[in-house]
Amino acid sequence: MAIGSLKDLYLDELTDLYDAETQMIRTLFRLAELARAPELRDALTKHHEESRLHLERLELMFTHWGERRRDRVCAGLAGIVQEADERLEMLEEAVEVIRLLWQGGVQSHRGRHYRVEHARVYDLPSEPPRILVSGFGPKAIELAARIGDGFATVGPDGDAVRQFRSTAREGALVQGGLKVCWGEDEGEAVKTVHRLWANESLPGELAQILPTPAHFEQASTLVTEEMIAESVPCGPDVDRHVEQIRAYEEAGFDELYINQIGPDQDAFFAAYRERVLPLVR
Repeated sequence: MAIGSLKDLYLDELTDLYDAETQMIRTLFRLAELARAPELRDALTKHHEESRLHLERLELMFTHWGERRRDRVCAGLAGIVQEADERLEMLEEAVEVIRLLWQGGVQSHRGRHYRVEHARVYDLPSEPPRILVSGFGPKAIELAARIGDGFATVGPDGDAVRQFRSTAREGALVQGGLKVCWGEDEGEAVKTVHRLWANESLPGELAQILPTPAHFEQASTLVTEEMIAESVPCGPDVDRHVEQIRAYEEAGFDELYINQIGPDQDAFFAAYRERVLPLVR
């Protein structure tokens, strides 16, 4: 759109805002569906409804000016999505380079993202280790199935496991990660997780999109202690810990790695060895 007046500039900005809100509506809907904590799900749903209202107001403004809205992509938000796609592209090429080097001998590679000149791994194992690829969201899971020997993820998401297995090679491993905070005082355990690992309750693909620790800190301010208590097993309730482990089994995982958040590692290992793991073996 040629900018010849202040009105043209104004309508141009409205057009940009319209597409930004449209992209936000799609994204917030997906994030709300994926959010595990009820409070976060409610907040995202509320934001989704607010964005729908913003879109309606923008449509009224175009009507008021007697102008037809032009189709145009908001470059700012589109760039975020494009960056996420580029990261997946980089991951695919990185795995390609790793497998090339594991063939032995001197190898070179010239790709879009990486260049390797006359490189060699001298101490190769007799059998290359498996490459497990992490993935959150359909695109990342599709890539994991295509290039990986297995799939690593957090959260007992049976749909993600089924999507991976539907196209993965035979014998591909599905590995899960579960974070807990064992402690005699549930309230203190919740505070520990909220202080050290609040990003555990961020929904959907946010952890794949946020580019820097500063952005994670900002997003984590949305997470409350109540959300942590809902989504992370905290405290000494054995049944709660067992329930979470069983959820991964029911979702079709092959392996599960459990990580204690906080400094009380000895109490965690003792409790799991004596009280938790005997109930799931």
